[in-house]
Amino acid sequence: MASLKLPFLYQVCILLIGTAFTSFYKGADVSWVSQQESNGQSFYDSSGTKKDPFVLLKSYAVHAVRLRVWVSKLIEMKDNKGQDSNGF
Repeated sequence: MASLKLPFLYQVCILLIGTAFTSFYKGADVSWVSQQESNGQSFYDSSGTKKDPFVLLKSYAVHAVRLRVWVSKLIEMKDNKGQDSNGF
């Protein structure tokens, strides 16, 4: 039984590797979108129509986004020993 599974697993691995090399993904860093919008920046498509940035990214077939999260230094979270929660 195990000898029958091995060739099948090889075929699956080769198929997955081949697919990985032929795939192309579009991505965008959307970390600053909320700050840009709060500062009055707008986003437009190629015809000049104002659009929501996420709708715009979807229309351009963006598959992945990067979202960075910042923690405010004004709020210090302390553990039981009086140290910052991140160890500094």
